[in-house]
Amino acid sequence: MGTIERHIAEKRVIGIEVENGVIRRGERIAYSLPTCYVEQNVDSLEVDNQAVTEADAVTLVGIETVLDANEVKIGTQVFRVRVTDFDNSPVPT
Repeated sequence: MGTIERHIAEKRVIGIEVENGVIRRGERIAYSLPTCYVEQNVDSLEVDNQAVTEADAVTLVGIETVLDANEVKIGTQVFRVRVTDFDNSPVPT
């Protein structure tokens, strides 16, 4: 879906460049860290410091993150998480 492009540690906010699709408030995303995936709900979503409910591709969006400052790396891949039909297991998309 996108990559982390910015980080404001004191506010626990990251900027994600949406590369394809749409990101919506309320969706679940996952960060691809070196040894695991970390998931979170998109509870806040901003474009140009304005709250929005969704953002299209080629947009830099800001979200509050659950990641610690030492986990945030510019270039980290971000995936949309969906539930599969066959066993209800979440998988990054």
